[in-house]
Amino acid sequence: MSTNATMPEIMARMGRLTAYAVFMRPTEKYNTESDEGRELMRRHLLFQLEMQDSGVLLAAGPIDGGGSTSTLDKYNTNAPMTPGRLIDASGMYFIVAPSREAAEEIARSEPFEAAGWRTHTLCEWMVNEGTALPLLREMIAAVSK
Repeated sequence: MSTNATMPEIMARMGRLTAYAVFMRPTEKYNTESDEGRELMRRHLLFQLEMQDSGVLLAAGPIDGGGSTSTLDKYNTNAPMTPGRLIDASGMYFIVAPSREAAEEIARSEPFEAAGWRTHTLCEWMVNEGTALPLLREMIAAVSK
């Protein structure tokens, strides 16, 4: 794009695509060192892979050291909330859904959350620029059918 592009030309390239960011935080129950916790982790990973296979999941993974914490106490020690941290979360995933309500339903059905071991914060994400735009367009079209 030319550095002399007009605002209408620039705006014509904006994606204006709606996706959802889901930030997960462990609760007091969270303990992946227990048998129940290991089973929930297995189900959580399967949940993520099923969303990937169905074209709903753009990306997912632990943040701020969340992948190396097995309990809420270890999470708080490893990645404490400080003024510089944007959100108190151990993991996140980006999804497409036909509506915010549908995205909330997906987040509530995540196995750790359904068992009360995690809570979530869901944010609507307007994707305007980036190499992910063509993929997101395809994903959104598929879930909108």
